[in-house]
Amino acid sequence: MSIPPLPPITTPSPSPYTTITTFLSTHSPQILSLEILPSSHPSILTDGLSLGIPRPALRSAYLTARTIFLSRTSLSASTTSTTNQPSPHALDFATQLLLLHSPEHLSAANHRKAALSHSSPNRPACHAELALLTTLLTSPLPSHAKSPTLWHHRFWLVTHHQPCLLSGPQPPATSTSPPHPGSSAAFLLAELATVLQAAVRHPANYHAFQYARRVLGAWGGAVSGAEVVRRVGGWCLAHPGDVSGWAFLGWVLRAEGVGWEEGERERVRAEVVRRTRGFVEDVGWRGESVEGFLRGVEGEGG
Repeated sequence: MSIPPLPPITTPSPSPYTTITTFLSTHSPQILSLEILPSSHPSILTDGLSLGIPRPALRSAYLTARTIFLSRTSLSASTTSTTNQPSPHALDFATQLLLLHSPEHLSAANHRKAALSHSSPNRPACHAELALLTTLLTSPLPSHAKSPTLWHHRFWLVTHHQPCLLSGPQPPATSTSPPHPGSSAAFLLAELATVLQAAVRHPANYHAFQYARRVLGAWGGAVSGAEVVRRVGGWCLAHPGDVSGWAFLGWVLRAEGVGWEEGERERVRAEVVRRTRGFVEDVGWRGESVEGFLRGVEGEGG
């Protein structure tokens, strides 16, 4: 009598929450590209530093993260009981998932602030937090690039932990955003690059440019005003219909806190007007964004 073959042993597939958090953990603190896929996609897709998550999988991961997050106790609570409480590591990944699903999840953002504030300054933790925010703000996600909660959280991070971010080993470079070199000028230019990339993701991104105003207003004296204008001016000419970019460029040309040498502001302003006028004539561009910028800058220049 022949013995029938045993059925194959199947290994259960990991849950969406496990798959996503494993990917984030494996590649931290690198800057990633996250994308939400239509429900028709059968599974989570990975390709290098890119992760595609079908909507049903993201909803499932969100519910798991929410359950973990709601089971926590306050970091400031005076209690010695840790029974059934999630670990700080588990809460770290749970709040990442919450912000990936809902960028305005204020409780998750505040928990991450508290976790950083209650620990001693930690260079890897600060760099990982900055990389996470860059990932969320520059990935092709529906509304993260314009999230006031994420931009406020980033400003809190660079305000309270800038010395930590400027020292020690830097996160690995990626094709989309370089690491922050250990100088204030390079740090500010890297932040500007993140803002401009987020502004590409979501046109008229006033929240991103307002963040840039706040950062340059606080530390702009450490960076060359001419270099900021060169980068922002090039971005504006590549996106001439984006009024938020032109408004920010006009602000930079007026800002007193940005680093300008004597007489440099007037020379740069004249060059910007010349280039912009040349662009308008060469391509026949008609639009209030550019015309309004030129009226304002030429009026200020006398």
